[in-house]
Amino acid sequence: MPAVILCAMIAMAFMPVSASAYSRTPAKVQGVTAMNITSTTARVKWKKAKYARKYKVYYYIGKDGSGWESQETRIVSGTSCTLYGLDIYTPYVVRVRAFNGTKKGKYSTARQFQTLSDSITEQPKDVTVKEGGTAAFSITARPESTYQWFFNGIAIAGATGASYSIASVTPSDRGDYSCVVHNDTYGLQVSQDAVLTVISPAAAPVITTQPYSNKTSLVYNSASFSVTATDGINYSWQYSLSGTGAWTDLTAAAAPGSQCAGVTSAKLTVPCKDSIFPYGTKFRCIVSNSRGSTISNAAWIKYGIALGLTNASATSGSNYVFSFSVSGGKYPFTYSWQRKPAGGTYSGTVTPLNIIGPTSAPSGSWTGQAVFSAASPAYNGYTYKLTITDSDGNSQTDEATLTVK
Repeated sequence: MPAVILCAMIAMAFMPVSASAYSRTPAKVQGVTAMNITSTTARVKWKKAKYARKYKVYYYIGKDGSGWESQETRIVSGTSCTLYGLDIYTPYVVRVRAFNGTKKGKYSTARQFQTLSDSITEQPKDVTVKEGGTAAFSITARPESTYQWFFNGIAIAGATGASYSIASVTPSDRGDYSCVVHNDTYGLQVSQDAVLTVISPAAAPVITTQPYSNKTSLVYNSASFSVTATDGINYSWQYSLSGTGAWTDLTAAAAPGSQCAGVTSAKLTVPCKDSIFPYGTKFRCIVSNSRGSTISNAAWIKYGIALGLTNASATSGSNYVFSFSVSGGKYPFTYSWQRKPAGGTYSGTVTPLNIIGPTSAPSGSWTGQAVFSAASPAYNGYTYKLTITDSDGNSQTDEATLTVK
């Protein structure tokens, strides 16, 4: 249906002209453009034509220059006109003609424009974020719409939702983001550009807290190393086997990195297994941003032992047994026993009749026993001390008391 056309008149001051001036044929109108286009309106603007006193604007629905179904505006003396009541998401062609009394100029060159869709109800907004942060864009559209996000005019693979986010942004992410929205009822509409501004640090990271070195942890447990850095954005960890001097990247995609946690974060957690990271394995972190990188000090694990010795009791003359529990350490183990009277001191060692312990590398905590012969009443109240040492030289001691009845 024909649109209602209302034209915005721009005031013009005219100098007195001679009668002959009214007989001049106006020049062809130049510079016709359509701007401020919405779903139902468009502003048409042109350059002032010589000898023109009035202008008429013609438009029709279509994309070519044939089949004009013209609608004249009221005659205007200005050089712009706003068309109202246009059809949504529709192509139009517009042209302008100058008049001087009864004299008519040539039609301007026809210009094409298309009204917008009403699919989008809220446009995406500009985002400013520090390098390494998360940038999030969103758009609101009519129900049952489909979406495709673009970066600098190029479609982003997989970005087909009402929101799009970028984790750990880099300077290369700076630019214009837009979204094409399509709705079966309201048509296709391209959003306005949303500009992503990335604030980069002024210098390479400065490590303020180094990972703790010579950390003691029990085998079959885990150990963690952490680093703190100013302007740190990206983190990657490396390991070096004892005596090699070579550093290897830890990656989540392959062992041993896949057996760790946090290989790309400020905190790394590694399994304490000699088969994965032997005693003396070193770890370090590389912290980087767009200005450069900094390498931390090396830190390493020392596998320790946890030992618990339980009190024993026996009747006079019978054998007695001390039980002990062990966690950690590297198989095989050696044992050393000492005893002392209440209030006395340890002197020399004592050898049990038998020690029951693992005969191969244990898969976790384990319990052992030491059997001693012929409990004497004189040993009542004695303190026994066990020192257990693993094959890497790590040792631990604990004490327990013997009661003879």
